Amino acid sequence: MQALFFTMMQYPPVLHEKFCWIFWAKMAILFMAEPRQSNLQKKISTRRFSRFQDKQTFEFRHGRKMKNFSLKAVFIAATFFLIGGGAPQARINRPYEVQTVKAANFPNFVGVQVNHLALFRFEAQTATWKVIPFQIDPVTSSGSYFGTPTGVLHATDELVFLLRDAGDEAPQTSWPAGWGTPVSRYEIQIQDGLENSTGYVYLTRLPSAAEYSGEDLISADRQQDKILSQNYLMGFHPQNGLPVELSVSEANGGDGQDILDRLKIHIVGTVSIFGQPVSIPINEENSIFKAPEDSVAVNPLYLDGPVHVVRDFLIQIRLDLGPSVGILPLPGIYTLRMHFYPYSMMVSLPNVDLSPLQSFGGKLDQIRFSFDYNPHAAGMTFMNPSNTLTVDGKPDVVNPTVQPGQLNWMMVSGAPGTVLHLALVPQIGQQQLLYYHDNLQSNGMGLDGTQDTGDLVAIGDSGFLIKGNITSGTLSFLSYSFFLPGSFSRQEAETLYQNLQNPPVLSYRFQQNATSVASEGTAPRRPILQVYPNPFSLRHSRGVLRLIVPRSSTAGALRLTNILGQEVFRRRLSAAEPRTISLDISQLHLPPGIYWIALQTRDRVLRQKLLILP
Repeated sequence: MQALFFTMMQYPPVLHEKFCWIFWAKMAILFMAEPRQSNLQKKISTRRFSRFQDKQTFEFRHGRKMKNFSLKAVFIAATFFLIGGGAPQARINRPYEVQTVKAANFPNFVGVQVNHLALFRFEAQTATWKVIPFQIDPVTSSGSYFGTPTGVLHATDELVFLLRDAGDEAPQTSWPAGWGTPVSRYEIQIQDGLENSTGYVYLTRLPSAAEYSGEDLISADRQQDKILSQNYLMGFHPQNGLPVELSVSEANGGDGQDILDRLKIHIVGTVSIFGQPVSIPINEENSIFKAPEDSVAVNPLYLDGPVHVVRDFLIQIRLDLGPSVGILPLPGIYTLRMHFYPYSMMVSLPNVDLSPLQSFGGKLDQIRFSFDYNPHAAGMTFMNPSNTLTVDGKPDVVNPTVQPGQLNWMMVSGAPGTVLHLALVPQIGQQQLLYYHDNLQSNGMGLDGTQDTGDLVAIGDSGFLIKGNITSGTLSFLSYSFFLPGSFSRQEAETLYQNLQNPPVLSYRFQQNATSVASEGTAPRRPILQVYPNPFSLRHSRGVLRLIVPRSSTAGALRLTNILGQEVFRRRLSAAEPRTISLDISQLHLPPGIYWIALQTRDRVLRQKLLILP
């Protein structure tokens, strides 16, 4: 026995799962062969997990008693669980990151009712399935999350889930039980090149509606205008909609106390007024205002799901042009969009063209984006690749180096928790610098020469500063903020930084359930949309495509989309429309490829794939 044990110890810690099973099975047999010294009876209590609103539940019931096992057997079982044979393990070691996937990657599900879809992981050791937190966000072709909901999947929609929930690859013959007979699924393979690891999740089409009602990892309090996660809380300024409250929960390794003064946006510009240059300060306190109530119906707008919240705050920008001109509101309403996930927030401002500044003799002299903290953050540590500083309200000597055009990480960490920022520093202007100001005696002035805002003192105020004569170029801003345990280390920050620089590679495989396919022969015949000729040859088909519409269809719309989900043609149909509809493809000037024709009526969506040949 001892020889066998020490032989096992010579192997590396990470062993093939099958070998582990065989080894520990042999160990159990040898132990059981020895004289029994005591009996242990143990009942494993029943556990029930309810994940969907239609009263279908996962049930794991164990009521058998474990009899006549020796205490050594208990030791074996405990050791087995310690080496990884027990609770499910993450296949992708990215515990704080989410994955967003465009629905265009699931062409066979486009047009399917969204509440017929669920996301699962498979556990190979136990051959069991588990539904995981997910959501499908409706996204319009223009990128809005607040279009008119249709209840069906569009190619522009987005699937969102946590990377940590990826499981094992499932056999083609294994399908989740307890949900009727699943029709089909997409296997999503996730490959992490940094750690050479692979995980899988399965987007599965169920035979009936199964609304997700499981673990809600994040939510929005619309009345209080707050984001409530199991890991953090964030509140916003009622005037400008920017963050002014942040706490990391005790469950997430923080102390649950607010540490944020505010998010600061300070811009200094110059314009020509009556031939004279006038400096214009723009900041979150005096220039950004909530859009007038008579111009919008709801503000802010929230899209709230189990793993993702979108918050659109509609603002108006007002410029103080001095006593000779006064306050000038800029025309139009602007959208300040923020994305929130269980551990993080993302803010993006893509591709803002600055060239119009030249048309009225304008320029930007500097841009500052920073997070300032409140006195509860005293004693925390500021870190980035070039600095390690104590947040104590006293000025510091700082290395201002950043990497323009790339993500740059910086964080404050301590007993209240950790706030890790990864910001894309725009590659414009003459200088791009780290902005760090820690000074309780700042007399209401920032290091950039602008008037301070908020509590008028700087406590670990950190971000980036761009200086120079900015008259053209493109301003692209992207920032990720993670809210993490207070014990989060510099090495972990570097790892998370590398993760965002190297996202996982995803691939997709469509699979059909053989049981479901076999049973379809006895199912009632459903109306179909007939399209001919199909394939359609641009050279030989005389340019006319004909569609035969089922008799039961009513007025609606006929849509033609390409494989990316982009709409290339739409035609409204009246109730008096003939059953055979002719469509002159030659007038659309479409390139050869795969397209989808969809007939959308009040009660159904009928779809058919169309192949256009040269």
